[in-house]
Amino acid sequence: HQLRGPLAGIRGHLSLVIDGSYGEISKKAHEIIGKVFESSGLLTKTINDFLDVSRIEQGSMQYDRKKFEAQELVKDVVEELQPIASGRGLELTFENKCEGSCLIYADYAKIRHIFFNLIDNAIKYTEKGWVKVKVLPGNGVRIEVKDSGVGIAANEIHGLFEKFVRARDASGINVNGTGLGLYVARQMVEAHKGKIWVESEGKGKGSTFIVEIPSSK
Repeated sequence: HQLRGPLAGIRGHLSLVIDGSYGEISKKAHEIIGKVFESSGLLTKTINDFLDVSRIEQGSMQYDRKKFEAQELVKDVVEELQPIASGRGLELTFENKCEGSCLIYADYAKIRHIFFNLIDNAIKYTEKGWVKVKVLPGNGVRIEVKDSGVGIAANEIHGLFEKFVRARDASGINVNGTGLGLYVARQMVEAHKGKIWVESEGKGKGSTFIVEIPSSK
């Protein structure tokens, strides 16, 4: 909290400067402040990742479970990330294959965090083409995040969900990260008695991240 509080305040003020609430600024200043705001977002994510890892390893991570529709949560995340995908010239689509309900009993904020990271990563690691997100029944509720991006070599898949591992070949792509996101995602999914894994035919052939969470009847 001692780190996140002041950082949130900084980001709040930067946002007000960017949207003109403090008056007009030059185009150059706007660009510089925009980069500072983006960097502060990365710092926030890094702090959150390390705090999550600390809670997980200390066994102090709390889960506030309730019933909700998985397809509605995932659709909301897709809509939030749509402008970023469009800005990169990518097609981001959502497909709901649930017939009626895909109800799960889980921590809404943590499940949202998982899919935000998975879809955001798919966008970051895809230079051109598409990202397809699908929700469907399958051993409970199954969510797939498929991209036409850089892909993953077969010998790198096994350790992808370990700490500080970034197996995707990001050469030529500006991707920042701690290598903790997938580790945190796996721990959170397994805490919900679910499964997470990735499938890829190799470098340059895209990837599909798959999450299965028990349904709530």
